[in-house]
Amino acid sequence: MMTVYTLYTLSAIFTSECLNLCKTDLTDGNSRSMMTLEGSRIMKAIPAWAGRIVADVTTEAERPYPPIVVWRRGRGTYSSGCAGRDRIVVTAGKDRADQKIVLLHELAHWLTEPGAHHDSTFWIEAWRLFLRYKLPIRATMHRECASHSRRRVRQAYLVVRRTAERQS
Repeated sequence: MMTVYTLYTLSAIFTSECLNLCKTDLTDGNSRSMMTLEGSRIMKAIPAWAGRIVADVTTEAERPYPPIVVWRRGRGTYSSGCAGRDRIVVTAGKDRADQKIVLLHELAHWLTEPGAHHDSTFWIEAWRLFLRYKLPIRATMHRECASHSRRRVRQAYLVVRRTAERQS
């Protein structure tokens, strides 16, 4: 079983002395941490369901290690996120389905090449993840088309769906 580490305390200088990692043990599904304040946002350990997704995606992609995941609690209903080479940040809103869409979207960024920012390669990877983790298609399409190219989002969905149908 893989262990996912969550960035627990942020510092202006990222060195091993400055990072305190919170361990999420996926064998029992519990996160072991206390909450802390980072600016005005509360940071907490990654939820167990999200840790399982990160571990599964990392294993399937045959990556040597998972990304560091920063999980913050937002004030609103909806979530947001960003991804870097080895780190994903999710500001989680109150809607769990939206949290899942954002986490998978950021994992798609992590899996694709650095230059593949919202191009067709990225969207094919994103839809592969969305369908694998059984996100509701209509809600996911609405969420992603609201802030990204509607044409690219829909085209990638059709490519992934047709590929899945042929493999069945």
